[in-house]
Amino acid sequence: MKKYLLFLSLITAVLFSGCTSPKVATNNTKTGMFTYMADAAMFKECGTNKSFPVAFEDDYISLERAYSKTVSEAGRAVMVSIEGEVVLQDGMDGQVDVPTLIVKKFISITPKEVCQNQSSKARLTDTYWKVTVIKDKAVPFTKPKAREAHMILSNGKVKGSSGCNGLGGTYKLDGDKLSFSDKGFASTMMFCEGSVEKEFLAALKEMYRYEIKGEYLEVFDKNDNRLIRFESVYLY
Repeated sequence: MKKYLLFLSLITAVLFSGCTSPKVATNNTKTGMFTYMADAAMFKECGTNKSFPVAFEDDYISLERAYSKTVSEAGRAVMVSIEGEVVLQDGMDGQVDVPTLIVKKFISITPKEVCQNQSSKARLTDTYWKVTVIKDKAVPFTKPKAREAHMILSNGKVKGSSGCNGLGGTYKLDGDKLSFSDKGFASTMMFCEGSVEKEFLAALKEMYRYEIKGEYLEVFDKNDNRLIRFESVYLY
């Protein structure tokens, strides 16, 4: 009889072993602010503002390496994108069932961006805005001695470079609406092979509104298509 009960209990354990509640809470692509300091890693998810300790396993090492190459001071928060899952693990301080982020795949790190629910640092005016993307096409680094495409807005005037020629003109602001003079830009007349001048100037003419995200400025047309992304370079 005892043998039969033991056999029955073993069968029951096998049959119901897969029916326990999973500890996985989520499993998807996540974007948020990542920090690492004193052997502790934390991730604060954009949108939800939920914070999780990050486990040192799976593809975490790729995330830490990218962070170390990007950040000069320990503890600085930078935006990262990862594929991961949140599981319940025991914490280092004796806590049990702590929601912990497992990095399944490191995707990217964007050190000058912040979550949209966090305050931006960059200002529209008196900032050197370097062009990094034109209509979803990345702008390559300029060759030595070449001018990079950029603009500076200050006191109603714009100056900068089209990536080849210098440019200047006037602008108007109305809330988040940004427009340049109908007369166009004053410009020098040099020829530069391989420059982004034509695409940059054409996109500026279509510009309707702007949005600052962290240290990036994005401008859009009237149909809300992104035209240009700029990266901030502070003048002072």
